[in-house]
Amino acid sequence: MPRQYSSPLRAEQARQTRLAIVEAAFKLFLENGYAETSIRAIAQEAGVSERTVYVVFKDKTSILMGIGDNAFFGGTEEGEGKAEFMETLAAVQDPVERLRMAIHQAALGLEQGLAALARMVNFAAQSDSRLQQWIAEMVDVRHREIRGEAEAIIGRKLPEEDPYEQMVDEIEAITSEEVYWILTMERGWPRERYEQYVVDMCLVTMKRHGVELS
Repeated sequence: MPRQYSSPLRAEQARQTRLAIVEAAFKLFLENGYAETSIRAIAQEAGVSERTVYVVFKDKTSILMGIGDNAFFGGTEEGEGKAEFMETLAAVQDPVERLRMAIHQAALGLEQGLAALARMVNFAAQSDSRLQQWIAEMVDVRHREIRGEAEAIIGRKLPEEDPYEQMVDEIEAITSEEVYWILTMERGWPRERYEQYVVDMCLVTMKRHGVELS
């Protein structure tokens, strides 16, 4: 049996390769469009081979997941940044401060280009059935993530029934890329005003459904 080699150096090299691919893809998607950007172009921009891109990410939709994790949470491995952020969130004692932290983190990712990327991907999906399927899958993923963050902020599990399910639906709408785009890009709100609005609306929504942060 061949020996398995593992070292901090090799792990760091793998992280840097993944990060280079994610950053190259993000740049090219925003500059040229999702559909117009090929794996070959991503590989050239990242300074790696096409094979390396396919080894690290099986396809462009997988790269989209990596872009989101990196922009929102700073992670390089799949789910890594999210897990670290949730640990940090759980360590904060004040639930209102946990809410502010979660909204701030999300707003930073949207500001860095994820809102524009989301609109671009939705447009590209009109003529890409695989992308349509991926977006449909991501609807459920996002809902679960919003529920998980809401539970972390509140400090307890929520029953998967109304009024709590409706509360999660409303929070998902309030924190959506569409709302961010309208308020910041179309109406010119600074990020700080947008964040305060979202925090206030989340607090009102939770209270209306019987959940008060204290």
